[in-house]
Amino acid sequence: MFPALAALALAACTTDGLDRLGAGLSSISSRDAGPDRDLGEPLRTDSSSLPPDHAIPSTPPDRTAPPGPPVLVADAGAAPPVGADAGPVEPGPELFPDPSFEAGHAGWVGFGDSRVTDVLAGHTGNRAILSTNRNATWEGPIYDILPLVVPAQPYAVSAWVRNEIGTNNIMLTLKSTCGSDTTYSPLSTRAVATQWQQLDASFIVPDCTDLKELFLYVEGPPATYNVLIDDTSLRAITLSAADQSNVSANTMSASAASSSSDQGDQDANAQ
Repeated sequence: MFPALAALALAACTTDGLDRLGAGLSSISSRDAGPDRDLGEPLRTDSSSLPPDHAIPSTPPDRTAPPGPPVLVADAGAAPPVGADAGPVEPGPELFPDPSFEAGHAGWVGFGDSRVTDVLAGHTGNRAILSTNRNATWEGPIYDILPLVVPAQPYAVSAWVRNEIGTNNIMLTLKSTCGSDTTYSPLSTRAVATQWQQLDASFIVPDCTDLKELFLYVEGPPATYNVLIDDTSLRAITLSAADQSNVSANTMSASAASSSSDQGDQDANAQ
């Protein structure tokens, strides 16, 4: 069966440099919002007959939501602010149970209508995950990290990503819900082509009395474009003295911004 599929994949290749994935599998390029193309039974872990996973709310992120608890961000793709990226000290053990997806993608689900599929296209090892059926830029693989972390503690997060076709921005985003306030915090963004690149950052878990949600997810490329993810990581870190000072500064800045936003809302309502 696999030689025949390999021949079909070879015949389907064009001269525009499309990078076909898999070892002897048919193309996984999915340029419409319809069901995923068949990747071959040995790797498939979902089905085109299954409805989207609605365990995660499918409404698009509200980027105008009021500021939430401060998040320390250190984006390796750009020059970090002073004291924001002195590097992790004595990182803790890996918190993701299968960061390289060699045994599957347990815990990772599709945000919105997107789906997560295992493929033979790893950055390291044999396997990675492919985000398909994306109907909006914010849709992609999402993981509930709330059970893995401790409020007010710093963590380092990273993932290797690539586009299946073309060059588009890919972003790691943190979604947190404290009480009734939901905040979307961009952690790291890069312009990524069809070669693997790493997104990495550090953040502080919100320290609120009613932390209901804390999700990490991958987003960015236009709707219908597939995204590959591999070699993820989430580890507790210890901040240097400079980083601790920066956290205090960020806390004061975020509090001032929140107060300013609240005052603006009150002024608008008064008018």
